[in-house]
Amino acid sequence: MEELGRNVDVSIFRILRFMNLRKYIGIDNEMLMYYFGKELSKNLNFKNFKELSNFYKEYKLGRIEMVSENPIKIRIYDCISCSGLPDVGKPLCHFEAGFLAGYIENVFNKKCYIIETHCWGLGNKFCQFEVRLVDNKKSENCFASSGDCNGYFGKNRTKKL
Repeated sequence: MEELGRNVDVSIFRILRFMNLRKYIGIDNEMLMYYFGKELSKNLNFKNFKELSNFYKEYKLGRIEMVSENPIKIRIYDCISCSGLPDVGKPLCHFEAGFLAGYIENVFNKKCYIIETHCWGLGNKFCQFEVRLVDNKKSENCFASSGDCNGYFGKNRTKKL
């Protein structure tokens, strides 16, 4: 008998990922997925981008690359959350945004703002996240699924290439 283990179809993950949790528990699934990703990444405590990249590869979450270090831009190809999905007019990768935020905050020991600027949900063929470090440790976390973080990124940062 074949054991499924890590070979379960990604559709199950996506069904759970995109279901309307507000209906059941009164919480938006976007923010919940963001904080799930962030907490997981913080607990995994990656020390550098190579460790993060190896984790993505080993667990088949996608192929991740650092596009730019200043400003920090991280791209994910074959993203587990959205690769192959149709253009729905909005970014979909809240878990990945949180996961990256947890990594960035651990490595730099600073809070950060993160925004998904490219996504299959926006009609792109990859996901891309832009990160801004914040010096004030007391500042609120911010993930903008579209638009901006209180003006921090400027207007209309999500785009289709």
